[in-house]
Amino acid sequence: MKEKNTFQKKIVLFLAVGFCMVSACIYTIWEKPSVPICTNGVLDLSHWRLGDDGTVPLNGKWEFYPDRLLSTTDINNPSLKNVEYLQVPGRWANKKADIDIADRGIGTYHLIIKTNGETSQYGLKITNIRSSCRIYANGKEITKVGNPTTTYSTAYETSILPVMAFFPSDNDTIDLVIQVANWDYVNGGIIQPIYLGSQQGILHTDFIHKMLESIGIAALMIFGCLFVAIYFFSRHNKHLLFLGLVCISYTFVKVADGEKFFNFIFNSISYLNVLRFKNTAICLSIIFMGLFIRELGKDFIPLRVLKGIILSLSCGVLLLLIIRNKDLYLVEMMLSFFDISSYVIYSIFIFRAARRAKYGTIGKNGTLLLLLFVSLITISFCGAYLYFTSILHTYISPSLILLCGLSMASFLYIIQFVKANDSMNAWNQKLIQADKEKDQLLIQTSNAFKTPLYSIISVAKSTVDSGEDSGRQQKNLILISSVAARLSSLVNDIIDFQSIKNHTLRLNCRDFDVSGTIQAVNEVLIHIKKGEQVQLQNAVPIGCFYVHADEDRLHQILIHIVGNALRYTQTGFVKITAEVIDGEIQIYVMDTGVGISQEDQKNLFDDRFSEQKDESSDPFFIGMGLKISKMLAKNMQGNLFLKKSTPGEGSVFVIQMPQMAEYSTKNIDNSLVEADKSTLLVSSNYVPSGNASALPYILLAVDDEAENIKTLQEIFYAKEYQILGAYSGEQALKRLNERRDISIVLLDTSMPGMTGYEVCRRIRVEHSLYELPILLFTSRHAPEDIAEGFEAGANDFLVKPYDVRELTARVNTLLRMKESAENTVKMETAFLQSQIKPHFLYNALSTIISLCRKDGGQAENLLKDLSNYLRGSLDIDPNHSFISVKQELSLVESYIHIDKARFGERLNVVLDLDDDVMGIEIPAMIIQPIVENAVRHGLMKRISGGTVAISIKKVDMELVISVSDDGQGMNDEKQKSLLDSSLSTSGIALKNVNKRLINAYGQGLEIQSDFGLGTTVTMRIPVGDTMQKGVLVND
Repeated sequence: MKEKNTFQKKIVLFLAVGFCMVSACIYTIWEKPSVPICTNGVLDLSHWRLGDDGTVPLNGKWEFYPDRLLSTTDINNPSLKNVEYLQVPGRWANKKADIDIADRGIGTYHLIIKTNGETSQYGLKITNIRSSCRIYANGKEITKVGNPTTTYSTAYETSILPVMAFFPSDNDTIDLVIQVANWDYVNGGIIQPIYLGSQQGILHTDFIHKMLESIGIAALMIFGCLFVAIYFFSRHNKHLLFLGLVCISYTFVKVADGEKFFNFIFNSISYLNVLRFKNTAICLSIIFMGLFIRELGKDFIPLRVLKGIILSLSCGVLLLLIIRNKDLYLVEMMLSFFDISSYVIYSIFIFRAARRAKYGTIGKNGTLLLLLFVSLITISFCGAYLYFTSILHTYISPSLILLCGLSMASFLYIIQFVKANDSMNAWNQKLIQADKEKDQLLIQTSNAFKTPLYSIISVAKSTVDSGEDSGRQQKNLILISSVAARLSSLVNDIIDFQSIKNHTLRLNCRDFDVSGTIQAVNEVLIHIKKGEQVQLQNAVPIGCFYVHADEDRLHQILIHIVGNALRYTQTGFVKITAEVIDGEIQIYVMDTGVGISQEDQKNLFDDRFSEQKDESSDPFFIGMGLKISKMLAKNMQGNLFLKKSTPGEGSVFVIQMPQMAEYSTKNIDNSLVEADKSTLLVSSNYVPSGNASALPYILLAVDDEAENIKTLQEIFYAKEYQILGAYSGEQALKRLNERRDISIVLLDTSMPGMTGYEVCRRIRVEHSLYELPILLFTSRHAPEDIAEGFEAGANDFLVKPYDVRELTARVNTLLRMKESAENTVKMETAFLQSQIKPHFLYNALSTIISLCRKDGGQAENLLKDLSNYLRGSLDIDPNHSFISVKQELSLVESYIHIDKARFGERLNVVLDLDDDVMGIEIPAMIIQPIVENAVRHGLMKRISGGTVAISIKKVDMELVISVSDDGQGMNDEKQKSLLDSSLSTSGIALKNVNKRLINAYGQGLEIQSDFGLGTTVTMRIPVGDTMQKGVLVND
């Protein structure tokens, strides 16, 4: 409360200082009380020396003749009556004057001036007579401003330009007559003082007025251009742009007011249009002022208030542009009220923000200066209004107040600049210190990089030069990969260290089971074990320990701690366990390594620890890595510390993480865990409302967290997908064996038991990349994690938390890829099938031609068989190239009849079929090419021929088709080359059939042959509802 009162006193003090400055400015320019005053149309200057005492404002009571334009002769006529006395300066429609005249009209002013006769050449300085006048001195016209007429006619001309007029005087009396006409504006009359003096004195007064006016205009323009230029150079401080526009707007106001430089430059523009221009500039300046204040602090003025002011002033500007000339003064009066009200509102809201200690970007002192600045601008506007109504007789005061206000604004910017400069100097010192630390860090990092780089170079060179078998090369490459991953970890540590120091580290904390994370870490670090003498053990059971932390950062901490333990353990074990203590999960990393001395334990998590080590011990990885790990743990509301360590016996590190808030709902009993999942999802086979059979895509979501699967189901609820759920790797593989119609697998990498990487590898054993796309979800996106995912067989990667649009886009892309691959397979299958038909036709027609001359009847029968074969094969739909076993055997039978005609008793065929296999659909033309190959290459190369046995049996969920012959057989080398499509040898039929089977089912022909005994070719085709559906999809 005391601080608040002190601040309010500062506000009052600042306002008092500002008021004193304004009062001083006004006092210095106000008329001196010793200056003579006009009385009843007479001014006595007989005791005033114009040459020495200066010019005199002709203020006081003048004779006034309303509704008439009189000359000097008319006024001096004794019969002239109805003379009135009117205060000058002032509007002639002043109620206090008790004169019956409207604002729009005519009138004549008359004043007798008595002088001492010392001045031979006199001068007048006319500032503002509305809206036209003609001036006579001693009966002679000395100047005219505009053209005053008795009526509003084409001869009437408006002009209120400041002018000077000079005239001689032969005696000590000056008879001054001023005719005034005002037909198109408000406030007619002599609005501002008329100055009398010697010619030199009037020139001097005019020079002073114009000089002060020019200084004010130049200052405004310089301020404005400077602020705008600074903004365009930096592009950071937008408030400078708005302040510059305020100054430039005021510049246009000043050139159209006071000495009216604008009218001198553009003398063809009417005065009323100049008024429109001036008032538009005022409105723009107020709008820019509001934007300037808002930019300094959003609490200084509410946005809705600022929008209201901008809307009101914009409407006023629109009225200015469309209003008639005779009604212009109404809009001008309304805008004058809006102008002053706007600044009063600005001042009130800034004062309110200051009281609430909301200082925006400029601090407490800056807020005080801003309040004083806006207050001075408000006073300046009030002064301009008083000048407009002839209450204030000079325009210098508002101008000086305005300049004082702008000086405050400049001082405000100077304060900000000084603060920024001081801050920059402080940051320079910090940067110098940081540069020294960077140099030290680079030295340490360079030392840390030496050993692993040397290892990479040495092992790579050994791999190239050894010339040994691929097994050893594979091990060396694995070692290179492990060492490279170690270097990548060093770089990531440096990045994270800087992020933590700069407070820019981002954490994605959630609830998860640490067992899966630990298992994933073990898989990454398995390659750095020192032989089988060191056992890496995960003793944290699944589903028992749930923490609330960033899984990616916990993974990083474990990589450091477990990695160090493995590096410094020669024999024994590295074991990871966990327990719950006081609501915290304690993860223990125990090893039987070299241990840490008591001296090193003191600085274990400090930079000094890395400095004390020699280069061979990888100081950065130990010292900086442990420090970063501790910093990461503390950022997750946890901790990392060394529980105990004995040199020669080993160490125990403890990673402490917050326990999940609702840990009690997680039970060690796996059955309860499954029960909890079942309450979340009534069925893991989730189908959106509507016809499930109409859904073309089935997605398998694999995640140990039921909430994540539920989220995926909600994401794809309104889309054409059916979501199946699996909560473990084993369950996912089981579902894939049960369902052959799954289109894509959404697989989480961190799961207890079988990790996502292992599941991915198991899936790839049976399903190719295009056959079953896999999208991996992971919270870790280190290069080694991504590489491991792709090596395991993933098609794509998505880092959690993911964007829904990105997820759906990636799923759609994978599905389009799958469809494109399937279409390619269809085209390839049709091509392979078309290759078989010409081959068979060539052999069949050759046989028939050879029989035409020998046995026409048999040739006729063979042509019927060939016709039957062609009809059956040509009826096959190329988009669905599947036929029943019965149809396939009909084609085989036609082929056998043709071949028996060729080979006679040398060819025997035996069929062994199950009764229930005839209706099963199989790919067309897969048995006939095998039978043809057995006849041509197995039997007919022997003079005695032989037997072809065709067996079709249903075994469990497979249709087993075997074609055996007792021909000459083949050796092992021939068997290997028989199905190799890269070799341009014979056997195109077998290769085509093998390729078609692989495309459809993922497995080809099985060939078993013994040289001299015969060959058996076997194909296995999955059968059953789900399998058959899968076949159709794959085709």
